[in-house]
Amino acid sequence: MTNAENENLAKYIEDFGPDFGTDLFNLQNSYFNIAVQWRFYKSLFGVNQQRIDLLNKVSGIFFREVERTLFESVITGLCRITDPIETGRGNGARKNLTFRVLEKHIENSDMSIFEEFMARFDEGATFARDWRNRKLSHLDYDVARGGATLETASRAKVQELIDCLGELLQWIHQEYLDMSLSLDVGLPPEDEMRVLELLYLSTQEEENFERQLKERIERRDFSDMPKRSEVPDWLLGLD
Repeated sequence: MTNAENENLAKYIEDFGPDFGTDLFNLQNSYFNIAVQWRFYKSLFGVNQQRIDLLNKVSGIFFREVERTLFESVITGLCRITDPIETGRGNGARKNLTFRVLEKHIENSDMSIFEEFMARFDEGATFARDWRNRKLSHLDYDVARGGATLETASRAKVQELIDCLGELLQWIHQEYLDMSLSLDVGLPPEDEMRVLELLYLSTQEEENFERQLKERIERRDFSDMPKRSEVPDWLLGLD
């Protein structure tokens, strides 16, 4: 971990105790990693058709894989951090760090509220576990052969699950520290917007080049032909 992360962990241990603080810190980090992926997904593919058209113009196949990978990674991550506390049996049993381990740290007077959050998540997560169990972590025979279908997944369903866990984290901070927790992922929006901006500018440059080239050919004017911007060998993998 970085020095900043070590300092944050120490603060959580000081505020919540060694077990509660460590579990909460690690789960919260996992939550925010998922939230970052989801923000990238929404910024690229969930704002408007024009952004999708831009990505398809640059490389439809590549960005289709980016879209699929981000969406499936978020679904898998949400399942992973809410799985049962233990999986396997006997000597093969393994403990999991999931939101369900927080139950042992919750006071009895607050247990009903915690259970309501988890029940709300479980009710909305049936599609996610279906995707994880029959498509992402395993390849269900009938699903693969088209004899069965997965429960419908949607952006709205994913957002509801992320909101539920975020609200649970906020409730814990408010209840046990009397402080609010910001769910801002802490990254400037310029991160993904810069990518979109550069893609847009590059496609504009390409369109201008093609238009000028077409005009010169139609006029049979081959002097001072337009040129594409050169790229270095390292970008082409030739270095």
